[in-house]
Amino acid sequence: MHKYNPDGTLGSSWHPWVEYGETSLPIQEDETALVIHALLKYYEATGDIEFVKEVYEPLVKDAVFL
Repeated sequence: MHKYNPDGTLGSSWHPWVEYGETSLPIQEDETALVIHALLKYYEATGDIEFVKEVYEPLVKDAVFL
């Protein structure tokens, strides 16, 4: 997670770690779409379908269907 400092302490964030008294992961919802969009742009630029096939399930399918 990008919300940690190199020494393992919690990093600063405008997302709450605790919300309504419950632990809440500080996830910015559009981050998943950004990664998938970047993969598309990579494929369009390189045509490297083998790399896309390699990362499709763990990166795209798991992110979309979890």
